[in-house]
Amino acid sequence: MALFLVFAIYALVRFSSDVPVTYTNIEDHFKYGSTGGERGSGIPYSLWKVMPIIFRQYLPGDYDALKPYSAFGFIYEEGKDLPVGTSRRNVQGIDRVFLNCAICHVGTVRDTPESKPRVIAGMPANVVDLQGFERFLFNCAFDENFTAQRILPGRVDTFNPPKVLLNFRMDRVPASEWVGNCDLPSIWNQGKRKGMWLHWDGNNNSVEERNRSASFGTGANPPTLDRASMKRTEDWLYNDAAPPAYPYPIDQALAARGEPVYTEYCAQCHGKNGRDFTGQYVGQVTRIEIIGTDRHRLDSYTEELCANQSLLYAAFPEERFKHFRKTYGYANHPLDGVWLRAPYLHNGSVATLRDLLEPAANRPKIFYRGYDVYDPKRVGFISDVPSEKGRAHFRFDTNLPGNGNFGHEGRDYGTELGAGEKEALLEYLKTF
Repeated sequence: MALFLVFAIYALVRFSSDVPVTYTNIEDHFKYGSTGGERGSGIPYSLWKVMPIIFRQYLPGDYDALKPYSAFGFIYEEGKDLPVGTSRRNVQGIDRVFLNCAICHVGTVRDTPESKPRVIAGMPANVVDLQGFERFLFNCAFDENFTAQRILPGRVDTFNPPKVLLNFRMDRVPASEWVGNCDLPSIWNQGKRKGMWLHWDGNNNSVEERNRSASFGTGANPPTLDRASMKRTEDWLYNDAAPPAYPYPIDQALAARGEPVYTEYCAQCHGKNGRDFTGQYVGQVTRIEIIGTDRHRLDSYTEELCANQSLLYAAFPEERFKHFRKTYGYANHPLDGVWLRAPYLHNGSVATLRDLLEPAANRPKIFYRGYDVYDPKRVGFISDVPSEKGRAHFRFDTNLPGNGNFGHEGRDYGTELGAGEKEALLEYLKTF
């Protein structure tokens, strides 16, 4: 009986355990704290550690024993075992690892190839290849060596994965919905965005509901969502998270000449400046026929998906989704920290701000993403470097479906301005 009692107590403690690794510093919490996704979707820690070793043939770059997931651009900080954007939690006696919000919203910047990367929370994850990471997981799972005997000792498609989770018949999804590529956005100054239409297509105007929706991407669903941890992150994003100032020299006289140009052509849609978001159309949706950009991301979000999302959190009345809607264009977002948000447009198809001020015919048709060395002259990341130190960068072909770099053209969008006006406007945008 005593032995049985000891075993029962052990089993109760082990199989009821649910303990995340916690962090006092709020930025560390954002980078490494749990959203609850490990509970249902977590990868056992030991498996996480061993997969890049056993299946290194599926890595898109060289294997690094100290930073194995750097092959996908995952960011490692000194003294941390896991990369930024991953969290750890002990569930039922097993340490599990999965992704959190930072996997999409932390990036790096270097002044030169020899410079140490600056890790910036809140900016788009400019070096992470999430598609490559997903392919790696699938390749591992399908490999014949993915067995107990063998193994034991992170751009994103926003709305097709939720269709799978909501049991859509994907073999019956129309071809027009197949491609939903969109770029990862910055997430600073969320308090100032209260009431604006969010997501690239402006399909929701609740910051809190948007966050719960985003938690799906980190493996958390209504029963497993870590609400206390999410609340810490929400409070920081809502009240404190802000972009760093542009760190390179600014020609203030030239920027002053650019301010009236911005006021005339940009401010109504994107706000007065990088701190004041007032403007007649800021946070509203511009129809696709007017803005003229690639519509694949817009068409991937359907009325049917919207209706199904309204059923989410049905068992939690105060949290039940009720703000999603189907729109017919893309939202006009504020431009705070715009210097860090390259590449541009909703699908990341325009490498630099200077390219965005050119007609589509003059914009680069093929470039590389994932290199974090900055180009202050063109305002964006250097995009003609295919690889670095054994890690291949992502080749972006604007001719592929969903990757179109057209639209946002005409005098109202700055592409017909004179060369001097363009340079002045570009200099003023650096102050955001």
